[in-house]
Amino acid sequence: MMFDLFIFAGIFIVFFVTFCVMYQANLYPNSPNSRTFIWDKFWHTPFWQIFGELFVDEIGRGPLSANCTTDESVWRPQGGTNRCPTGTYMVAFIGAIYMILTHIVLNNLLIAMFSHTFANVQEKSGHIWKYYCYGIVREYYTRPVLCPPLIILVHIYRTLRYVRFRCGDCVYDNEFRLKDKEGFYSKHLLKFADAAAKRCIKQNKNAQTQEF
Repeated sequence: MMFDLFIFAGIFIVFFVTFCVMYQANLYPNSPNSRTFIWDKFWHTPFWQIFGELFVDEIGRGPLSANCTTDESVWRPQGGTNRCPTGTYMVAFIGAIYMILTHIVLNNLLIAMFSHTFANVQEKSGHIWKYYCYGIVREYYTRPVLCPPLIILVHIYRTLRYVRFRCGDCVYDNEFRLKDKEGFYSKHLLKFADAAAKRCIKQNKNAQTQEF
């Protein structure tokens, strides 16, 4: 899910920065490029709108605050920090689109991405559990019975047994190997592999058809 979160964060940053630029270009046109203005004004409105702060007075042509000014000779030397916003109907429209995208579209997109990942994990969890369970059983099965330093006797015995089966005509007996003398399991495995291959080919053809 962390990978999905990083993808969503990238998508959100694109939307966030885009609307930051659109907001400030309409609220504070021709503002000087200053670090103070970027820190106090650039990201302030879009960021807090994510949490429900609408800033209606600022973007909806509301009453101007007494702490700001529209005189360019005053706010320009100060880096645009005390400048009153230029509220227009375009800013209100941009704010409505931004709220819809962040609160409805992106929120549901994040839920859908996490739900899809969770469904895939649940689907593969049984196979993963069986794989690791087999690894644990195999590990404890192959462990020597004797403890050190007598473990050297077990290794000598295993080496001699391996050489015997390797050089002789005997078949090495492995409890983890599927015993299929009559070919019963092999036939079913071949049928399963054939059906899986046909299903995969059919799914690929359907996917290509949908793309075109």
